[in-house]
Amino acid sequence: MRKRISLMVLLLLGCVSWLWSQVPADTVKKPVQPRESKWDRLVWGGYLTLQVGTVTIVAVSPQAGYYVNPRMLVGAGLSYEYYSEKWYNDRISSSIYGGRVFNEYAVFTSMYKSNMQKPNFSFISHIEYELINLDRDFSNPNVARASSRFWIHGLLVGGGYKQHLGRRSSFNFVLLYNIINDSRSPYDNPQIRIGFYF
Repeated sequence: MRKRISLMVLLLLGCVSWLWSQVPADTVKKPVQPRESKWDRLVWGGYLTLQVGTVTIVAVSPQAGYYVNPRMLVGAGLSYEYYSEKWYNDRISSSIYGGRVFNEYAVFTSMYKSNMQKPNFSFISHIEYELINLDRDFSNPNVARASSRFWIHGLLVGGGYKQHLGRRSSFNFVLLYNIINDSRSPYDNPQIRIGFYF
């Protein structure tokens, strides 16, 4: 008796699942995806730097970016840095400012298993042109402050890791190498940046 009831239940479930699979795909309601506006592709963020000691650095670098497509981010940013270094008995200091344009591309993106539309993390390539204004030649700290400020160029390339925290927000870790590597620059190669977008 129990075997017959079990067999009947299995046959009934098999028939129901077979009938359900015969429903045409166009009759099944798909969830409505909200339409994304151009403003939804904008991200804001940047980098903050604080170093205290023999060399003191306080820097603020706000950035804005636009997702051209889900993998490519283009943007621009400004930077200001206060730099102070103890050199024997003297302390040299400088205010450094400038701007940058950048392009970031997600080479590899991992997706959440439950929702294949939201990225979990990405490995990114990064290229950036930077223009900074200085009042001193950092290749020789013995040289006094320059009589006038001057500009130096930087072309930074590298890659990094982007951990997505929400729809547009992310935590970024980027390792960059300055190809031009001007000797007057206050920065060494490689440059390590940690920042946020929201």
